[in-house]
Amino acid sequence: MPNMAKRLEKLNAARENLIVKLEELKSKKLNKHLSILLETELDRAEVILAARDLVRRLQSTTEDLAKLQIEEIMPLLDAIRVQFGNEQSKSFEDTISESLNNTLDSVKRTREVLATAVNNLESSFTSETMVDNGPEENEEDFQTSNDEDNSSEQDLEPDEFGGAEGASGEKNEPLGRARKK
Repeated sequence: MPNMAKRLEKLNAARENLIVKLEELKSKKLNKHLSILLETELDRAEVILAARDLVRRLQSTTEDLAKLQIEEIMPLLDAIRVQFGNEQSKSFEDTISESLNNTLDSVKRTREVLATAVNNLESSFTSETMVDNGPEENEEDFQTSNDEDNSSEQDLEPDEFGGAEGASGEKNEPLGRARKK
């Protein structure tokens, strides 16, 4: 019996050692893949931020053009009216108003198109990061087969007393009993 106990103790120690090494391997592989994923996601996030900045700058340009029309063109038209008369003021206004309105409309459309493109890019990025991008490895790499586990138990000599298996419960129950609900 002392021989069997020592042998069981050695087998359990070897099993525990294998489990620890397996966990270390899992951790190393996971950390490697995780760092690659994080770097890729950071690079993509930087690109999205740069695109968002373009949208912000186009918005700022739109606001600047609108301010230009109200804060600078209107007082200039008043000055032209005083210095050159109503006809020259009206002619000047007609000439620049169409051009400024076209520019403003063009910048607004460009901003809207760019904002839509950025939103699509962001939603693509978000959906990709929510999907499991973990390493595509076989779970068999991380699990030992049941045959190996059973073979070590079958190699044991029968105990001297010819007794039954331990009364700790079903073999497939990790706690030796059914789980409480």
